[in-house]
Amino acid sequence: MNIVLSNINYTFKRGFLYVLLGPSGSGKSTLLHIIAKLLPSNDGTIELDNYQIEPRDVMLVLQQPFFYGDMTIGENIKVSHIFNKGITDKSALNYIETLQIGHILKQKANVCSGGEKARANLVRGLVANKKVLLIDEPTAHLDSVNSQTIANLLYKECVEKMVIVTTHEKEYFSFPQTIYLFIEQGNLYEITNPF
Repeated sequence: MNIVLSNINYTFKRGFLYVLLGPSGSGKSTLLHIIAKLLPSNDGTIELDNYQIEPRDVMLVLQQPFFYGDMTIGENIKVSHIFNKGITDKSALNYIETLQIGHILKQKANVCSGGEKARANLVRGLVANKKVLLIDEPTAHLDSVNSQTIANLLYKECVEKMVIVTTHEKEYFSFPQTIYLFIEQGNLYEITNPF
């Protein structure tokens, strides 16, 4: 058996943007899946506000988005909005405007570019309005302007939510309330200056 993560003990807090760094295969995405309760951990607990975290508390936005193929981008977002409840149409429209995907809402995902789908996927995750937001490589398919827009948006989200982002492009996530975490050889630790 290959142990990817070992003896991790860390407290995440609202009000900070957590940026998870590390080489490919180090366990960044695995950690997000464990927090989201999509993968089991062999030992220990994952708590939110002193309670065991539940899948309903967490939104995991994957790097490779899945869209219902027979539905438009707008319908895919609406399904997430209706299913998860708790967010206003005004908030959804603000996300759509900020990430500039209004022009693709009536298109099917298979005719959209990788960058358009990545932004639509993030909007879909944001409208779910969960307490914990886990974002896997949000800037991987985007140009520098869209990457910085997404980083700015996620930084604003961390005021009310716990936000953890994995990335290989740390330069977009340089904010005052950013905490950089590094995974290496199964261990997780804070680093003060990743640049």
